[in-house]
Amino acid sequence: MIRTVSLSVAITGLYLSTIIPAGAVLTFTPLGDLPGGGTNSAAYGVSADGMVVVGSSASAAGVSPFKWTDGGGLIALPILPGGTSATAYAVSSDGQVMVGGSDSTAGPQACVWSNGMAIGLGDLAGGAFASVAYDVSEQGSVIVGYGTSASGREAFRWTGGAMSGLGDLAGGNFQSEAKAVTPDGSLITGYGTVSGQNIITWDAVNNLQDYYSSAVAYDVSSDGNQLVGHINSTFVIPEIVTINYRRAARWNGGSVTVLGPESTGQSFDSLFYGVTPDGSIAVGSFKGSSSGPYYAVSHDTYNGVRNLLDVLTAAGIDMTGWTLNAATGISADGSVIVGYGINPNGQQEAWVIRGYGLNLTLRWIGNTYHWPGNEALTAADDLWMNVDSKDPSVGVTGVVVYSTDKGMTWTNAPLTEGTPGP
Repeated sequence: MIRTVSLSVAITGLYLSTIIPAGAVLTFTPLGDLPGGGTNSAAYGVSADGMVVVGSSASAAGVSPFKWTDGGGLIALPILPGGTSATAYAVSSDGQVMVGGSDSTAGPQACVWSNGMAIGLGDLAGGAFASVAYDVSEQGSVIVGYGTSASGREAFRWTGGAMSGLGDLAGGNFQSEAKAVTPDGSLITGYGTVSGQNIITWDAVNNLQDYYSSAVAYDVSSDGNQLVGHINSTFVIPEIVTINYRRAARWNGGSVTVLGPESTGQSFDSLFYGVTPDGSIAVGSFKGSSSGPYYAVSHDTYNGVRNLLDVLTAAGIDMTGWTLNAATGISADGSVIVGYGINPNGQQEAWVIRGYGLNLTLRWIGNTYHWPGNEALTAADDLWMNVDSKDPSVGVTGVVVYSTDKGMTWTNAPLTEGTPGP
């Protein structure tokens, strides 16, 4: 049961009063598609505040990039001259700068949309013309993706009006892509090639680090310490079958946690596409059998991997006929998740979930004398506390164990008497 509680706690000299809301509303919104084309859309990115969603949709022009807001609905973004297809993959924190790729007269081209205009970013010199942008920094000043240089497909950083190649690892076929950039633009991640794909990070002056073998990173936390993506795995029965598949994984300071299922002979597949800036919640897509569909998931330390369709259904939302295939983006506070799935009519459709993980600002766990029936923590709780109460005859005293970084570290502080709310 969700409760409203007021508590005063003395923490390292700061007297802190916390009010718990009665609960935010979890909602699921299908985004539809643009007029004039077939019925097909997908959402790939969301602004930090969760207010702007970007992706692509079938349209009269072919495939058009879109911007979606709660008040304005789907709005088609322009395609570069000479093109019939474009996709927006990411959006700046304030929702004003969107990036992706567009067909153009010159060829496939990285593109930025701002103030209703589409601007081609060109390509690296020396190769066949082909580029795409995958991510953008908080203020829209740094854009990353890949272009085609004389060496081949090469990760790029675009800033100050110029595109710079980021190189590749030595020892393999030349191929690298930049998939994500930190909000401040200081660190980029993606993959390069040795004998296979390896995660690479590039710092602000393009120093390259071979971060992890046989893996790809798709997103990175604000401090650059946490990456999400997949490792590449192989299931082999000698002389019978070899199955190559991906396993969703998270990295923290170089240490990896593999969360995707391990194949026992079926074609499993899983990966994480996005992570909150603080690294607390990741989102992605899992496929647990050869015949089964992909399903959208979230992951946090305390809830583990969660099927988002199950979460919505458990919240009382009618999801009859829906399959949520992939969660591709998440807002800064973890409350808004976007992606795509198959709607009840059998068509692919973009969607947005709001209110995710915000059912409480504060929850109690452990033995408390005022609130013995409270629920478990969630990754989106702003302040986590665990109370070790003393005998009820002495009142609410004891020790509060609190965390302000969503459970990464915990601190003890004295507990003073508080007053339970209704």
